[in-house]
Amino acid sequence: MDMANVESLQELLDTPISLPLQVDLRYNVAVCTECCTGVAFDWMQSHLRNKHGIRKRLDVVMEHLNIEGPTLSSTEVKAWMSEVWVLPNAIKGVPVRAGIACKECQHSAPDITSMMVHFSNRHPDLKTKDNMMKCNI
Repeated sequence: MDMANVESLQELLDTPISLPLQVDLRYNVAVCTECCTGVAFDWMQSHLRNKHGIRKRLDVVMEHLNIEGPTLSSTEVKAWMSEVWVLPNAIKGVPVRAGIACKECQHSAPDITSMMVHFSNRHPDLKTKDNMMKCNI
């Protein structure tokens, strides 16, 4: 062990961590502040590692977020999304932008090309332009 670096290692351990994560407590959703996207609790470590090169234990991440229990897991997010299509307020840190909604189901898309793919897969007998409307996504 290199004793010359012990003091700097201790300083490193004592230095507060900065992670690109925050929690919207209203929805109990973790958000990556760099990617501006929601991150399920069970994906936090892999998201930090794969997208930002950050390796942290889950307890350290939770301490950084100042939470005692987990945020929504991927299973809970899927269930929530299947039940709740319109939020009364945006999720903090996730931008809202103009998009297109399908009038036949609750699908939304960022552009006409994506919506056309949706219609060809889900509603092949309907015309896209007659069955869509503007929305925020």
